[in-house]
Amino acid sequence: MPDSPEDRIRALQLENELLALEVEALQRQLETGRPQLEHQIDEARLKELIRAEKDLKRLLRRLGKGPAGLAVRRFSGYRSMVDRYLEEDE
Repeated sequence: MPDSPEDRIRALQLENELLALEVEALQRQLETGRPQLEHQIDEARLKELIRAEKDLKRLLRRLGKGPAGLAVRRFSGYRSMVDRYLEEDE
């Protein structure tokens, strides 16, 4: 679990990279008119991205708890990330 600010930044960078890959695949679908199932990604990289997403979810849960959670939940960016990543799990 990311504890230092550098780890949190790295987790967010990995999430950003995963989202960029998803956008790229969706753009290809729009261009060709059909889903691209042949998009190749290294298995180790995929595992790293999945682990980063899990870390992000844990981090969001921890940030939302306790006294600091009261302040963090006021930010719309935090709420939108909770909606995006945590609401689908519940």
